[in-house]
Amino acid sequence: GVLYPIESAWTRFKPSPQGTRDAGPLAARLAATIRQVDNLLYASRREFSYLDARTLAESSVTDGQLRLRQLAWSVIVLPDADTLSTAAWQNLHRFWQDGGVVVAAGALPLNSECDFPASARRARNARMFGRRPNTAGSAPTWGTNARGGIGIYLPPGCVDRLPALLDLLLEPD
Repeated sequence: GVLYPIESAWTRFKPSPQGTRDAGPLAARLAATIRQVDNLLYASRREFSYLDARTLAESSVTDGQLRLRQLAWSVIVLPDADTLSTAAWQNLHRFWQDGGVVVAAGALPLNSECDFPASARRARNARMFGRRPNTAGSAPTWGTNARGGIGIYLPPGCVDRLPALLDLLLEPD
C-alpha cells in the first residue's frame, strides 16, 4: 500500500494557479516523490493501492498485515509523508509491532494533525526507522522488532532504492 499523503500536502502547499510548479519547494518535492514512488513500483511490476490516512487508522492489524474488508497489505510506503494523523500513526505503529513493513520514503512522519513536530513521535520513529535516521539524505536507516516488523527510512537521495528493498522483502507479483 502507498499512502497518498494529503495531510503533508496541506502543510506545504501555498495556493497557486500553476499547481505545484509555483506552490513552493516543499510542495514540489512532495509531488515529485509521489511520482517517483509510483513510477518505481510500476517499473518494477509491483501492484499497489493508494491509501489515505483514514484507511490506515481504520484498518485492523492481523499477523503482520493491515486489513480493511477484503484487502490486506504487508508493506506500507509513506512517500514524503511528514504529517500524519495521530490515529493513522498509532495504527501504523501497531502494524509494525505486529510484523508489518513500513517504508518512509523522503521524509519521516514527524507531525500530527495538531503538533508540529509531535514530540512523542521522535522515540517511535527512532525505534521504527533506526536510532539516528539521517534526514540529510546520505544513507537509509532501519529498525526491526521481535515480531519481524521492519521500518526503513529512505532519505530523499535514496528513494530510488525502493524496488531493490522490496525485492528482498517480497516475492514478485
